[in-house]
Amino acid sequence: MCQLGRPVSFTVAEYTLAPLSARLVSHRLDRASGELHFELAVESYQVPFDRGLAVALVERGREVARAQLSPSGPGAYVGRLRIAG
Repeated sequence: MCQLGRPVSFTVAEYTLAPLSARLVSHRLDRASGELHFELAVESYQVPFDRGLAVALVERGREVARAQLSPSGPGAYVGRLRIAG
């Protein structure tokens, strides 16, 4: 019997791309107007997303604001949400 090498062990993991991913690029809270201004970078399967996008602000599991956005450039979205308090 011939031994070829040391026994090894390994784990196989499967990576799946998220169908839609967004990154918060910047944000600013304007307390005077009660608005949250923000910029997002959005991709779908690592390609800039270029369609309408629904965004929501959720606090403690409850939706407090919602907006429909159109892209301002490839994968770029700019928006604002009215917030209370």
